[in-house]
Amino acid sequence: MGEMFGGWDWSSWHAWTGAAAFILMAIHTLWASVVVARRDERWLQVFHHYSLAVWLFWLVPFLGGMFAGMFGREL
Repeated sequence: MGEMFGGWDWSSWHAWTGAAAFILMAIHTLWASVVVARRDERWLQVFHHYSLAVWLFWLVPFLGGMFAGMFGREL
């Protein structure tokens, strides 16, 4: 996205929440690999709670960017 719009603008909340969402998704992917490999029921339960929190957090920059684009506003 930074290349499309001429660089990263770290002054917006959208940039910070988007970067945090990407980091959480990377951790989510690594942890999912470990949970699937181990097949431990206790880890699966904890992972599902974390997974839900990560996906809900990801919705913040996703929906924020979508609404800003729809209404022609900068974030």
